[in-house]
Amino acid sequence: PSPRGASRAGYHRAFAAVQSQREGGGRQLISGHNHCQLTGVIANLEKVAVTPAGVPRPRFWLEHRSRQVEDGQPREVRARIAIVLVGGNASIQGLREGQSVTVTGFLCQAGYKGEARDRLQLIAETLEPH
Repeated sequence: PSPRGASRAGYHRAFAAVQSQREGGGRQLISGHNHCQLTGVIANLEKVAVTPAGVPRPRFWLEHRSRQVEDGQPREVRARIAIVLVGGNASIQGLREGQSVTVTGFLCQAGYKGEARDRLQLIAETLEPH
């Protein structure tokens, strides 16, 4: 076969691999732990977004502050993360900015485009106001 024919064959193999990934056949899900519990203060309650399927997705921003030990040295830790309420927690009614809460859930990407790919959000499975 000519080099041109070989490159076409390579192109078709690469195209088939990409197609397989898009259909879920080329990606293997890795099972593992993804559990997060944070305490903090509600910094900002956002307007409730609605998914294309019509499901409300309330979201707020949690500010966490604590003292942790890192490599034997105490340090102050600060974090700000978006909390998305789902299921039985899917209401921000009764919550207020400045309120202390404990949130338990799992971490995921905030989106799949642009800078959202590099930002994490916590999907809340439980929410306990203090």
